Amino acid sequence: MGFLKNIIKILPVILLLFVACGEQPIIIKYFKIDGPGIKMFGSCNERNFYVNEDLGDSLQLIWQQETTGSYGNFSPVILDDYILVGDLSGNLTSFNRLTGKKNGAVEEKGEIAVSPVIVKYKVFFVLNELREENSILYSYDLMRGKILSEEYFEGVSNNEIIYADDMLYVLTVDGVLHKFNDVGYPVDKIDTKVMVQADPAAHGDFIYWGNQKGEIISVNKNTMKINYRKKISDAFEAGITISRETGFIGDVDGNVFSINLQNGEVIWKYKTKAKIRGFVAYDNNAVYIGNLAGSFYALNKFNGDLIFKTVSEGLFNTAPLVFNDYVVQPNLNEKVLIIDKRTGEIKKNIEFERRVKMTPVFYDGIIYFGADRGQVYALKPVKDNL
Repeated sequence: MGFLKNIIKILPVILLLFVACGEQPIIIKYFKIDGPGIKMFGSCNERNFYVNEDLGDSLQLIWQQETTGSYGNFSPVILDDYILVGDLSGNLTSFNRLTGKKNGAVEEKGEIAVSPVIVKYKVFFVLNELREENSILYSYDLMRGKILSEEYFEGVSNNEIIYADDMLYVLTVDGVLHKFNDVGYPVDKIDTKVMVQADPAAHGDFIYWGNQKGEIISVNKNTMKINYRKKISDAFEAGITISRETGFIGDVDGNVFSINLQNGEVIWKYKTKAKIRGFVAYDNNAVYIGNLAGSFYALNKFNGDLIFKTVSEGLFNTAPLVFNDYVVQPNLNEKVLIIDKRTGEIKKNIEFERRVKMTPVFYDGIIYFGADRGQVYALKPVKDNL
């Protein structure tokens, strides 16, 4: 009887371990290599958050799911009918993007603080090791459900990955840009010797970012040499977006900059007077940005003149999704705002159970959001005749 009691006592632990060890791997058997999807953060290396479609008046929940960890301001990636979500507990989880049914997961110890990158039949993701100043670049085979490689490198990776010309570029917090080939092997690196808490973007032969010293840095991704570095601010903690030869970025003082990327010169500057942590989004004629004081701005893309300012409750630190009629902007007050692009009027507040943390993505008629405690939402635009 004593033996049986002991077995009963430890049975829940055994079952828990069985469940944890029994997680199915991510396997996607049938998909078109190099087919459509959202393969990296911001859809492309320039970081584009514009959707050339009408949104409609409202959003309707399709499904809700959960992962084991919470999120940063990164976003999910999409391949065929599957959405892949990294989280801060070190797991990469896959769901059917239409139904929310779980497809599998890759579980590691650490945190995934930036979006994965899909390259053909593989997904690359960076894991920051627990209590260590090191990271690991993983290559995972989506068709066979196995890790192909893992490459350790120094530094913490909180800045979004760039994939260009069959190379991956990872910028660490200590300002080192690492270059890997498409099998995950290190090729080169450059140390800029200034802390970076701002996501880079790339255009042509160059990678650009802002750093903690207030510099805009341009690095030739082929030679891994600095093209220029120009101090224009006190500090940057926001990522840069690129439209042709122009970069847009906000700084810690609340300034929005339009920058000539060929030489790093400022084209125009607009003062919002509160720190900016999110990306500047743009369409053909305007740029859109929110700050940590809860103010949201639309500015003329070419001269920086104010189009509208909207004040709300709750700060903004993710990129907005810009449609032809409305802007979708999460805030940290457990809401997503639908803002009229013409007037700046908040047409609707959509309330969530937790703070919306991930930068939303739109694909094939569905918007995907991520909130605190690992909640993932899929919402479909519907007309509500506002």
